[in-house]
Amino acid sequence: MITVIIPFFNAESTIEKCITSITQQSYQDYELILVNDHSNDSCIRSILALIQDTPQLQLIDQLPNKKGPSAARNLGLTRAQGEYIFFADADDWLEPNTFESMVSLANKTHADLLCASHVQDLDSGAKPKQDGTPENDAVFSNDELLKYIELYTQKPYTYTMLVHCWGKLYKRSIIEANSLQFDESLSQLEDVNFNFHYLLYTNKVVYKNLHLYHHVISSKQNSLSKLTGTETDTIRKFLLAYT
Repeated sequence: MITVIIPFFNAESTIEKCITSITQQSYQDYELILVNDHSNDSCIRSILALIQDTPQLQLIDQLPNKKGPSAARNLGLTRAQGEYIFFADADDWLEPNTFESMVSLANKTHADLLCASHVQDLDSGAKPKQDGTPENDAVFSNDELLKYIELYTQKPYTYTMLVHCWGKLYKRSIIEANSLQFDESLSQLEDVNFNFHYLLYTNKVVYKNLHLYHHVISSKQNSLSKLTGTETDTIRKFLLAYT
């Protein structure tokens, strides 16, 4: 089973499309945990209507106040029951064969981390992301992974396979055995920080050569990531994220 965790804040314009893209997956062995980070728009109404028809959906509230995406994901992890963890952002959506394609390859290769490519949905149109990954399905050797990480440190906006937490399959057993969490002091690069901590405990990283996840990049967004670049003490937090 996959546990899907979606943190959200004021996502009334996007959350229904995001959830529907999950409930309509060809692979149906999942649970969906929606973590409300003190939304004050009408998105809860849409979610409650969807929950009535889909028993796999859970809605939990981040209390007592707004804490950001890292804390919301951590809260979702405490409720997770699936063998795999899949994070998504409330602005984004998935191709209908996403879970089926990823779980099939993960099971076949015994992957500890399975990554896939994504499409950037811009205001000007959709653009498949070129992320410096192989042009076919691949199991990374240690040398290949280290080379990719070296290239990432040189060109982080080109070699992006390990930048984001969304669109990947993680093993819940690895997260729990090593008490891994998102650093709640970070509102940017928390994905990078989490991914590299997770990599310390992996034996096999696998890549699926399909653009399965749609990452929406729009000037109209009102998401949990809006704090990026605006918080205080930015340089210290960059160093913390990359340590």
